[in-house]
Amino acid sequence: MGEFIFQCDEQADTNGGSKFTVPAGEYALTVWEVIPDEEHAHAKLGAPWRTSKNGDPQLNIKFGINEQGGKLWIFNPLTFIPKGQPGHGIIVHALKTLGAVIKDGQLINFKPSDLLGRVCRAELTLAIPDGGKYPKNKIKTLDYAKPEDKPEMPAEVAQPADTDDVPF
Repeated sequence: MGEFIFQCDEQADTNGGSKFTVPAGEYALTVWEVIPDEEHAHAKLGAPWRTSKNGDPQLNIKFGINEQGGKLWIFNPLTFIPKGQPGHGIIVHALKTLGAVIKDGQLINFKPSDLLGRVCRAELTLAIPDGGKYPKNKIKTLDYAKPEDKPEMPAEVAQPADTDDVPF
């Protein structure tokens, strides 16, 4: 019998990806989880809400990369930047992209758990973070899902149990 050889190098390959990344490009993403952060929980909203560096409410979202068979994901914060401040339009666009109901300029009956299973398109970049050793994917832009984008959410993904409306 021949010798069994298995390559286990997790370094980036020549295609710009590694075992834990995908090459830069456009992908369909599905919200798998809203990650609670008890250590940084928002004082008024509680977990899974956390407080951003600027004191704004924030949700840490775990997006599955649909084209990867439920094996790869990317984390991305959604920071609820107040109206009139730089970046406010980004959060409004992200919320609309993920199907949140905005009526008369207000987010209506929003619960973080409403985001679970929502599908969108994203342009992903690939870069080595400052002080990092290996490349990571990062979401550059979010856009509406295409009809052919199918939700992909592994059964083992935990579902947060929040049911309280957010007082916005």
